[in-house]
Parts: sequence; C-alpha cells; structure tokens
Amino acid sequence: MSKAKVVHLDSHQEVQALLPWYVTQRLSGEELVRVVMHLADCPRCQADLDIERKLQAAHLQIATSGDVERGFAKLRARITSHHAPRQRPLTLAQRLRSDWRDGAAWMRWAVVAQFATVPLLAIVLALWLLPPSPADSYRGLGASVTAGSAVVMFKPDATEQDIRRALTRSGARLIGGPTVTGAYVLGLPAGRQHAALAELRTQSAVVLAESLDAGSQP
Repeated sequence: MSKAKVVHLDSHQEVQALLPWYVTQRLSGEELVRVVMHLADCPRCQADLDIERKLQAAHLQIATSGDVERGFAKLRARITSHHAPRQRPLTLAQRLRSDWRDGAAWMRWAVVAQFATVPLLAIVLALWLLPPSPADSYRGLGASVTAGSAVVMFKPDATEQDIRRALTRSGARLIGGPTVTGAYVLGLPAGRQHAALAELRTQSAVVLAESLDAGSQP
C-alpha cells in the first residue's frame, strides 16, 4: 500500500519565495537544489513557476518597449535588481494567513510586495476583505489559475477607486496574489476574456495585464 506524499507548508512558502530568483537564474548551491527538487513533484509550485515566468517575460517586453511611466520604472528597477539582498522576513501576508484562516486550508500569499507601496497593499487587502462568493474562495495562485485568468499589476499609487473601476469595467474578479513582484491573478468573465483584458489595459491604474491561458491571443 503506497503512502501519500506529505508536503509541508513551510517548504511551499520557502520555494515560492525563491521562485522569482530561480526564474532570473540568480540561485545557486543549496537554494537551487532545494527549489529544483521541490518543483519536480509539486504541481502547485510548478503552476506558480509558470506565472513567474510569464511575469518575467512581460517585464522584459515592457523594459524594451521604452513606453514605461516613471513610477513603474522605479518599481521594476527594484524587482530586477541583481544586487539587492534577498532578505525574506516574516511578512504581513504570512501573519494574516495564520490569523484569518488558522491553517484550515493551504493557500499561497507569496512574500508580500517588498516592492509595493503600503497604501496599495492596504487597498487590495481591503478588497480581499469584501465577502467573497463560495466559488471565488482563495486557493493560492497555482490553484486559482483556470481558463480565463490574467495576471495584473497596478500602479503603486493607484487608489481604491481606481482599482474598483478597473475591476468593474472589465468584469474581472480578484482571485489570487500578490506575488513577490506585486502582481495579482484575476478571473475574467466567461465568453469575453479578450474584451475584458483589453478593457483592463485601457485603465490608468493598470501597468500590466497579460493572459495566463496557454496559447491565448488577446
């Protein structure tokens, strides 16, 4: 009789915190081995890795386009810094995870926004605290990526009104995040994913909106 594999929450948290550096090939030694071994048999972290790779590709595309606003350029500079120390202290999201859910269900709030401003984080947390529908229960980034999902980054100085307007006009809903790079996963309305994605890109509070659907051509 085979035994079920036990995956510890601390292992998930550690690997997910290292994923951005793994994607940009800035890990070595024991950290690199630990990430590679964990990814080999963890579908959830594999899904999160796919998100981080899409984010990195989007960052590179923006960086080479020359069409980047000053505020986002500063944010991106922090994200892509090769010399910043990789300190990973206990974050607000990790503390809230324990308080809110008391460990009842595994989920992933990646190390919160070392690169995001406190006001923006407070706004998004306020949106999270609105009563969710049962179908929209947060299950972590990898678990929440389904057909019609998109990854979005808001301006650091976006207001609650700006974010609500972007979600309302596009019909999107917040279902995951933030990642360590300050990105969120949104669920797009069925049957009009491309239109919703296009609407998000027109919103002044949005600096990045990309589909997470394989082969999608929005």
